[in-house]
Amino acid sequence: MTDAMSPWSHDDHSEVAWLRDLSRGPELRAWLSDRRHRYDEQSQTWEPVRQGLLGAARSLLPETLSSPTWTVNHRVFQWRWAPSADYPVLWMREAQVERPVLDLTSLTATGFVRLGDTAISPDGRALAFTVDTTGGEAYELRVLSLDALPDLAQTTVAARVYYGLLWSHDSRHLLSLVHDPADRPSQLWQHDVLAGTSELLYEESDERFHLALRPSGDPNFAVLRAASRLTAEEWLIDLDSMHSLSTTRGRTEGVDYTVEPVVVGGQPKLVQVRESPSGYRVTLEARESDHQERVLLHEAPTRRPRELLGVGASLLVLGREGGVPTVWLLDLHTAREPAAVLHADPGTSLAFSAYDCPAGSVCLERTSWTEPSWWEALDLRSGAIQRVFSSGQPVNDLVVETRIIPARDGVGIPVTILRSPSTPLDGTAPCLLYGYGAWETVIEPEFDPIRIALVRQGVVYAHAHIRGGGELGRDWWRQGRMQDKVTTFHDFVDATRGLAADLVHPDRIVAHGLSAGGLLMGAVNAIAPTAYAGILAEGPFVDPVTTMSDPSQPLVIVERDEWGDPRREPDRAWMTDWAPLGNLPPSEDQPPLLITSAVNDPRVSVWEPARWVAKLEQQGAADRVLFRVDLGARGHWAPPGRWQHVEFVSDLMSWVAQMMRLAGASLQDPKN
Repeated sequence: MTDAMSPWSHDDHSEVAWLRDLSRGPELRAWLSDRRHRYDEQSQTWEPVRQGLLGAARSLLPETLSSPTWTVNHRVFQWRWAPSADYPVLWMREAQVERPVLDLTSLTATGFVRLGDTAISPDGRALAFTVDTTGGEAYELRVLSLDALPDLAQTTVAARVYYGLLWSHDSRHLLSLVHDPADRPSQLWQHDVLAGTSELLYEESDERFHLALRPSGDPNFAVLRAASRLTAEEWLIDLDSMHSLSTTRGRTEGVDYTVEPVVVGGQPKLVQVRESPSGYRVTLEARESDHQERVLLHEAPTRRPRELLGVGASLLVLGREGGVPTVWLLDLHTAREPAAVLHADPGTSLAFSAYDCPAGSVCLERTSWTEPSWWEALDLRSGAIQRVFSSGQPVNDLVVETRIIPARDGVGIPVTILRSPSTPLDGTAPCLLYGYGAWETVIEPEFDPIRIALVRQGVVYAHAHIRGGGELGRDWWRQGRMQDKVTTFHDFVDATRGLAADLVHPDRIVAHGLSAGGLLMGAVNAIAPTAYAGILAEGPFVDPVTTMSDPSQPLVIVERDEWGDPRREPDRAWMTDWAPLGNLPPSEDQPPLLITSAVNDPRVSVWEPARWVAKLEQQGAADRVLFRVDLGARGHWAPPGRWQHVEFVSDLMSWVAQMMRLAGASLQDPKN
């Protein structure tokens, strides 16, 4: 066996191969429709439970909702949701006069609309936004005049763009990214809004690299990033000329870094986060060379700086330390140590925000399992925190805690738990266990009223922070990728068994994962099927060998550095060992499975979970497998509408409640 490449692309699952044959579209749609009909019929069994969950969830959400405000050139903007509205309206206030300027509901005839990016021009006279009405994440770029001027009526600037949108200083030009047929953002375009012309500024030729676009702490520049899983290059874009791209630290294979242009004492500088053998270091450097002037933040084993924000003489670094979301506040002029360090509580996320805050401060957004988003002002001098806006009320009758459960190799796996104080961890309560474990990604906590409704009825909710994710730094990810990917699956099973040993009821654990977490669900279904009362796999990536042998499929090239490249014999061997489609448990051990997908999903094609369903049915498990597939407008994620989202989650969680044998009167709609 060698490392030599081969053109291997054989599909070993010939009996279900027709489900990815595009020439048989009507037949595939009929097959999918039949499975959806079967799901709809069976879900009527737990409809009273779903209605109970919905009733409890609605009691936690205000009828109306608004965002914080943000100001551009004396114009104040705010999103507002009317009672029972799925989508908000953007309002603008100027000189005490308010008017609506954009109603998202008006943008779609399908009932589905996802806003990608919004950007107000620096002069405050135009709104640029990107919109998707199918779920396919191919966004249309539009510009809307905020003055109703004829030369800037609402127009379509580009029919297909990706994430990333910035204005030039002159409020005439826009920068956007465009993705290729394999959904790789590969091109940077400049659009002249007045002239109606577009120009390609940069195209990334290496198929391993994806582009990203962001603003920076120096208002004269934006940052263009090209990154594979292991290597990065970043350029500065002059927002005056819009044609000038200058590389910052070049591209060296295996070197990952992030930069932030800042101005210190009137001199242009560069802050860099760069990987080293002992972790990530944050340094202040000259703009035009890599001469290191000062270390701002040293490496630490579980420290992972991710985002930089320069504000005047201050630098904020957002990342994680010891698995906890953290912000470091640094003085670019003098301080050798952080002026302040902020940590989030367990079950809470922390992010930079562009909303309005008092002078001399920056805005931070927090969200937790027990409270919807709220915003705080961080004083750049004192490091003091002040809450400035809340989107809802906290839930004070639940507790969040973290347990460390040993994996089979002795490594401790953090598991964050949400429960009611009246629900003991004594081996009697049902448990919903969530996992992801890929891409060095951290699935940040979100406020979910349906989850709270379940927890209030005695369910223990747990999130296992398994290797392959990014909770404990870069090495945590490396231990769960490529040839070590099986470690991710073992960690989840070991967390399950640790919980089942004496904390939750061993026969009432339901597992849940989405996307790469759906792959995790497929893997643990094969490894330890009898450990679960049910498995919920959303948008599962279950046939990596076939998919990643076809470079025309979405995201395939970059994913080869995460899972392996099946053209190489060693990689194909380890992928085949754990790929869910080829590793089904014995029919008699198969736990109940709820699998979800959508025909418009651009990240995991619908045929992938469909073929898994078909193979499970052929093996004799049809009575334990349900396939909730959306045939209309929806993509990889839950629907974006405020109430649509709650309805969707209630659909899935009522099945979870059924599998836990929690479908008693306490969860049914009190109105019935």
